[in-house]
Amino acid sequence: MATEVRPFGVRCNIRCHYCYQEPEREHGIRVGTYSLESIKLEVERLGHHFVLFGGEPLLMPFADLEDLVAWGYEKFGRSSIQTNATLLQNRHIELFRRYNVAVGISIDGPGDLNGLRWAGDPDRTRAATEKNGFGNS
Repeated sequence: MATEVRPFGVRCNIRCHYCYQEPEREHGIRVGTYSLESIKLEVERLGHHFVLFGGEPLLMPFADLEDLVAWGYEKFGRSSIQTNATLLQNRHIELFRRYNVAVGISIDGPGDLNGLRWAGDPDRTRAATEKNGFGNS
């Protein structure tokens, strides 16, 4: 069992129109700020490692992300993150290795199938698909 942590609620950088969280975004349900200390207190109270979820958890400032996963490693020996990976950088991968963070990447599939993963318009959707290595070529 893991505790789900959503620092930004359902806020996401690509906002796929079919996403099961889209109705919450459409209704204006937003989390503006978060408190790392409050997150830690609640996770510790529940007594389980955590999974960073969203929306998109990589919207967190890198320093906050590092603080949280380092704490998770110290307390539980691990943590997890579920991401669309469009914001993923080498420094994230290094951080995840250092602090035993399991990574889940949400993708829909190659090429035309990934058209459902809407990034606002067709050009941005194709660019996001290409960036993640799932182009049609």
